[in-house]
Amino acid sequence: MAGNHLNTKQVLGYASMLMLIFAWGTVRAGTACESTVLGADSIPPASAEHPDALQYGEINRAMLQTDDVQRRSHLNDLIARLSSTAHAENDALLPRLQIALAYSEIRLGNTSSAIAILKRIPLESSQAASALVLLGEVTYRTGSTETATPWILHAANLYPQKPEVITGLLNAAEWQKDAHDALPLLLQAKLLVDDQFHLVSDLMQRSRSAGFIESLGLETPDTVLWSFASEALTDPAFVHAKQIHLTSRSASLCLQTHLEKANALRDKNPTLIRDLDLALQDLDVLIPNAQKALIADEASFLDIAQSYKHCHKNGQDCHELRAARDLQGRRLTSLRNRLHNMEQQHRFLEAEQKSISGRWIAEQRAMSAVGMRLMQQNSENRQIMKVLLQQALVKSHAQWQELSANVYFHLANAQNENIKEHRAQGALSQSSRM
Repeated sequence: MAGNHLNTKQVLGYASMLMLIFAWGTVRAGTACESTVLGADSIPPASAEHPDALQYGEINRAMLQTDDVQRRSHLNDLIARLSSTAHAENDALLPRLQIALAYSEIRLGNTSSAIAILKRIPLESSQAASALVLLGEVTYRTGSTETATPWILHAANLYPQKPEVITGLLNAAEWQKDAHDALPLLLQAKLLVDDQFHLVSDLMQRSRSAGFIESLGLETPDTVLWSFASEALTDPAFVHAKQIHLTSRSASLCLQTHLEKANALRDKNPTLIRDLDLALQDLDVLIPNAQKALIADEASFLDIAQSYKHCHKNGQDCHELRAARDLQGRRLTSLRNRLHNMEQQHRFLEAEQKSISGRWIAEQRAMSAVGMRLMQQNSENRQIMKVLLQQALVKSHAQWQELSANVYFHLANAQNENIKEHRAQGALSQSSRM
């Protein structure tokens, strides 16, 4: 009995300790995992504008000016100011301003200045293809076809995925005086447009699949996706949805990791539930036995007490009977106390067993609720990204479809001209022989 009494106390201690571990671990992990997304879900307030911050209103006004003399002056001033300060937007913004300035110089008749400006635009710039194509067009206006066409071919070799390159090749084909010289340019345009049209069509088809977003390397999108969907990939709504999508996935992985650890912790402590069950089983046997023993001891005590009373009443020597009665009374008190303790332990352990089971179920439900919120949030933002990407791909598909039709139209005309020229030359040759 005493041994079992000690074991139930130990089980009680283990139960309390493990419940605290589960509760603390679950609450802490759930809060930590979910706070990752809550932080990403809010847009931080804009900070006070720095004195040197880019003034896009001023830049737009300069770009939209119709007086090219004033426009040139303002653009030169903006380019000088941006070149002397460090802004994250400089690499993307400066080439755009330089191309705008080159157009103003062209309209003002300063083609040499325009060429010099365009040649300063880095080849790694997003505007390099436009700059090279414009260089070819300006050179053609002021020079010759032989010096202008290489600029277009250079752009086609470096940036085959750019729509402006196709337009440049079509223009270069029109510059050629001989139809035979135009044909290679048109055939190159056909190869490029066929390739790009196939790629964008394939992307559009893939965009209809359920796992389209997951199949993309959104953190570092490849050049094919970027060339067709740069408008969507840089859209603030897309960027924000992508950030929440990535953090939701991270939080879901965090939650999954915690649940695995919690299950592992539970699996590593199988003795708790087992010991609770064993202790309750022991008590289920010991309590009825103790109750039976108590009834027997109470009956024995009553018998001895009656004997002592009878002896004492007759004035006999009752020393031994009194000692036996007192001993039996102490045994009876001890047995009653032990039975009372076992009954208390039984009630407590039953409550602890139910509490542990209920707590574990409640915690799993709470973690599942967090997981469902993360899944819903992730699904919503995946849908936002998918819609924006599909819209950009539809737009690109239409653009390349139009370019494709235009290229094939020019190619067919060039081929017809070649056929006519070939027939005319054949007829001339035949008439000369006659």
